Amino acid sequence: MHRLWESLIKHVFDILHPTSIVEIGSEQGENTLNIVEYCFKHGGVVHVIDPEPKYDVDEWRHRYGEGFVFYKELSLNALLKINVYDIVLIDGDHNWYTVFNELLLIERNAKKKGCFPVIMLHDVEWPYGRRDLYYHPENIPDIYRKPYQKKGISLNKGGLVDEGGLNDHLYNAIYENNLQNGVLTAVEDFLEQSKEDFSLTIVSGIHGLGILVPLSILEQKPRLAEFLESLKMTPPMSKQLCLIERLRIEEVLTHKKAAVSFKEKQAKGQQVRERLQASIQEKEQALEEMRSRMEEERTKGQEQFEQFRTDLLEKERQLTEIRSKLEQEGVEAQREREHLQASIQEKEQVLIELQHEVSRKTEEIRNIEVLVNQKNYERNKVIENYQNSLSWKITKPLRYAHSIMIQLKRMKLKASNKLRNTHNYPSYAEITAFVKKNLKAKQFCSSRKVSIVILNRNGKKYLQRCFDSIKKNINNSNYEIIVVDNASNDGSLDFLRSLSLENLKLIENKGNVSFSKANNQAVKIATGVYLLFLNNDTEPLYNWLNEMLYVIEHDKHSGVVGSKLIYPERGLVANYDDLLFPDHSIQHMGITFYDEGDFVRPVNEGINIQPLDKVANIQREVPAVTAACMLVRKDLFEKVGGFDERYFYGYEDVDFCLKIRKIGYRIIYCPTSTLFHYEFGTQNFEFKDEKRKNRTINIEVFTNKWYRFLKKKLLMDQLNNAHFYTKKTFKIGIAITEDNERTPAGDYYTAKGLGKELEKLGYEIIYLPRIPKEQWYDIPDDLNILLVLIDHYDLRKIENNKKIIKVAWIRNWVERWIQREWFDKYDLILTTSRESRRLIREKTGKDSEVLMIGADTDIFKPVESKEEFASDIVFTGNYWDVNREIIDSLKVAQEWNFHIYGNNWNKVENFKKYWRGFIDYKKLPNIYSSSKIVLDDHNHVTKPYGMINSRVFEAMACGCCLITNAAKDINEIFPEDIIFVYHDSDELTFTIKELLANNDKRREIGEKAKRLILKNHTYTIRAKQFKEILIKALKDEIFY
Repeated sequence: MHRLWESLIKHVFDILHPTSIVEIGSEQGENTLNIVEYCFKHGGVVHVIDPEPKYDVDEWRHRYGEGFVFYKELSLNALLKINVYDIVLIDGDHNWYTVFNELLLIERNAKKKGCFPVIMLHDVEWPYGRRDLYYHPENIPDIYRKPYQKKGISLNKGGLVDEGGLNDHLYNAIYENNLQNGVLTAVEDFLEQSKEDFSLTIVSGIHGLGILVPLSILEQKPRLAEFLESLKMTPPMSKQLCLIERLRIEEVLTHKKAAVSFKEKQAKGQQVRERLQASIQEKEQALEEMRSRMEEERTKGQEQFEQFRTDLLEKERQLTEIRSKLEQEGVEAQREREHLQASIQEKEQVLIELQHEVSRKTEEIRNIEVLVNQKNYERNKVIENYQNSLSWKITKPLRYAHSIMIQLKRMKLKASNKLRNTHNYPSYAEITAFVKKNLKAKQFCSSRKVSIVILNRNGKKYLQRCFDSIKKNINNSNYEIIVVDNASNDGSLDFLRSLSLENLKLIENKGNVSFSKANNQAVKIATGVYLLFLNNDTEPLYNWLNEMLYVIEHDKHSGVVGSKLIYPERGLVANYDDLLFPDHSIQHMGITFYDEGDFVRPVNEGINIQPLDKVANIQREVPAVTAACMLVRKDLFEKVGGFDERYFYGYEDVDFCLKIRKIGYRIIYCPTSTLFHYEFGTQNFEFKDEKRKNRTINIEVFTNKWYRFLKKKLLMDQLNNAHFYTKKTFKIGIAITEDNERTPAGDYYTAKGLGKELEKLGYEIIYLPRIPKEQWYDIPDDLNILLVLIDHYDLRKIENNKKIIKVAWIRNWVERWIQREWFDKYDLILTTSRESRRLIREKTGKDSEVLMIGADTDIFKPVESKEEFASDIVFTGNYWDVNREIIDSLKVAQEWNFHIYGNNWNKVENFKKYWRGFIDYKKLPNIYSSSKIVLDDHNHVTKPYGMINSRVFEAMACGCCLITNAAKDINEIFPEDIIFVYHDSDELTFTIKELLANNDKRREIGEKAKRLILKNHTYTIRAKQFKEILIKALKDEIFY
């Protein structure tokens, strides 16, 4: 209704000068804001009724005080609590029952008070003027609730459409223009029963606005009567306006379709991004291993080189002594000298060979020069110094090779920096301006003290910027700063003492203690109500702390608040990892998780996103945040035991957030609290080997504490498409015989039927065929579940992949399945009957769940009969040289028109003349719909186990009358009045004759069968049952 405020609603307000207004249906609060501001300016009270508001009601109450009264409940309950009102705006649940009863309650109250209000009703024209909408269908009594579906409304059709359409996310009545249906119908029915005289003015456009005014008020308010009269339009103008409204709605639907397409592309982009990130992580790991191997080879080569150099010097010393002796001893000494010279030549040859070996090693180093870090560069310098002490002849090639390596590194760094700077990210000035423009807590200032805790080790160059930014941008005077210094030797302590701040406390450690221990030290002397953990290499922007305090004080369930962190402008970088993260891109907007199998890795959300993008500026709950800037109540920090001191610079902040979540508090990402983060201002000075050791310990501690908890959370998150703990889509691989729609293998059609419906639930489905090329062992790294439909699948060939949940779906051959050596390796067993479930438990001791196959009702549904397929009786199935009951049981009478389809029936003598060859699967609905009776035959791979084959479900979905042989317990699934079971040839013949003689009975049976399939046995239902089985197994901790 907010779009009608200036043109219509405000004019009525100005004429009536209302002091009490009721608004039913507020949603985003756009029109509510207009009304509240009007009442605030002119003096009045607005009563707002909405059970599900989409804005912060408490903030509005605080802002507008007694002028804003909110009822978070259904209108039919809330209206009873309001005594007097001058105007009522109805834009809530757009259905006949709700609107009609709202009008009755308003009339009843008016009779008591002697004053009937002016009523404005939205949506009195298409689509909800003559059609009901139900936000929550269960709130409407059955007698008044029209048949409905969650589908969109078409401009061109009377019913609903399967895809697209208007409001396809809502529950809409299937039909329109019938009794007690729609908003306008409710108004007309009310006027018909009311004894009061009213004027109803309908203003076309934007779904129509109805203005309902008692004639008594119009007599008292001539200006209102004139205004309403002015709204009436000539028929040509009304027709033109209707045309404009139609064009507007078409434009809305066009935009909606484009938005859906954009979201799909965005989701695909996210998947590509996740795969790329996983690939990068793998490459980084491989790089680390390669770097380690090269370091070992370099060290070994250096040791050999130094040993040889020492040996050579020793030989030169010996040579000098020998030469001296030769001068004194004459001819004998001369002979000895010649011998020694030969020895020297031999050693020089060895030296030349060693020089070639060193040159080859240098060439290998040059090929991976982009991966060599600063430490290796320093060691190269040491080697170069050693080499300079040798003769020019030996060292010249080494110096030349080293100089080329350095030049290549500089050239590639320069090129990479140029590439990094081509990204279109905002400037520093644009970011700071955006921050100031979008603050939420401009006027807010908490009275509670904050203790800001900063850890430092040799970070003097960061501290200056950090303290300057705190002082400039904090906008809060009630705080203290506690700096914990870990044995800095770069002048950090002198700098801190020079600040002479009264609210600065300093803890001086004699060694480099862990992040957890240092911050826990600070908390012990902190006097604040809140703790703000802040890295020394951050640059807070305007009002950063107040924004976080505003969130934590206005949300009683929030336990931790984290900030938006942005990569700063770094100029030319010397670290190749930094090239992956452009300047002024998002570094952190919360932490989610990625399942790597044995380790559930925390990952920063939002990497490389534009910091001004909408997605980066939505306040929301997240699983965890980084402690680079993290606000928490001190009492909560102490309640969970602070930071776990077993960690050493890694995962301690994520661990802490998970502890907070576990006691029932939320972790909030606050996008209006913004900081630049230069990263690793405390850690960069640690040795790489020490970092690697610490990382291994941190992963071990984190995994021991949280692996099972997070594994369960991630799987449940993916199953429910929540995308909270992880952004990865749940991925299911289905192992089948052949991925070919003309295959005779039935598992293909079962897999496709279920897979299609699972995709509609938001899962990603892939098919792993055995034929033509055995692809079913090619398991993607990101697969969550492997669903196996064939007993031949050997799980031993993928047993190294412990991350995948392995599920067997047994549809036949039960004995063969359970005899497989790898059967015990399945995490979950599904079967299609209770009898097979009993047998599996009896033979193996393993429990299983029943998931029957079903019907793909997109394919199998009644279609028009075709002459080429017309028959009295039809059977579809294959003959594989194994006897089937139908061969002996069916005695085809001469007057029957019998057809049989499938492979190899020309081999069966008494069926040859009825055989119609192999038939395409998608033509089966034509065959079934063209036949009077469908004959079913459960064979030896299903019947003993009580398993119902797909033919039963598919034929009945087409509305067919079906006769089947006696599969165990079949009548527990299908009542006897919709399916006929025969036990011998005579019973089959009798049943066929009886049904062929009674057309009406066949049609009635077929219709009942179809309704039962649609109600209980479609793959849409099976997909939901499969999801429920997985969720139950997850809750029962079957998978880990």
